[in-house]
Amino acid sequence: AYGAFKLLAANPAIDAKRIGITGFSWGGVVSMLTATSPYSEKYLGKDARFAAHAPNYPVCWVYNRVPGYEFKQFTGAPVLIQAGEIDTYDQPDTCPALVKSLGETGGKIVKLKMYPGAGHGWDRTEPAMTIEDPYAHLGRGGKVLMENNPAVASTSRAATVAFFRCSLGLGGCP
Repeated sequence: AYGAFKLLAANPAIDAKRIGITGFSWGGVVSMLTATSPYSEKYLGKDARFAAHAPNYPVCWVYNRVPGYEFKQFTGAPVLIQAGEIDTYDQPDTCPALVKSLGETGGKIVKLKMYPGAGHGWDRTEPAMTIEDPYAHLGRGGKVLMENNPAVASTSRAATVAFFRCSLGLGGCP
């Protein structure tokens, strides 16, 4: 992620102050971790950062519990987490509890959109599939159903576009 940032920021046709990041599942985890100062300063220095972060169905339970997944000390860039209430990596209240645990400062930066009836991989175009993952079910491991939810996929795409447009100063802010 930071290598991509550096490549984009070095291009004179790209405004380095308007580079956002999105990710899905474990890519969502990465897009959340890049919102923290320790990681950003380590890989970009103090003067560079992503301008906005939009993780989709990240594995919320790992943050601030598993070493290396510290989600605090933010860069100040906005974060929009989108998660499904029936995602088998977490419980329905896991992502809301994470955001609540961030306190007032984190609450100003991190916003959460929960989707009822949505599980992991709601935007897949492939047929539904079940995988085994040791991180599923709050780290107890087990099966994860990845299944498309067309309504949530459409809504979450629109929310992501609106979030980036607003966060990158392109208009459309509520």
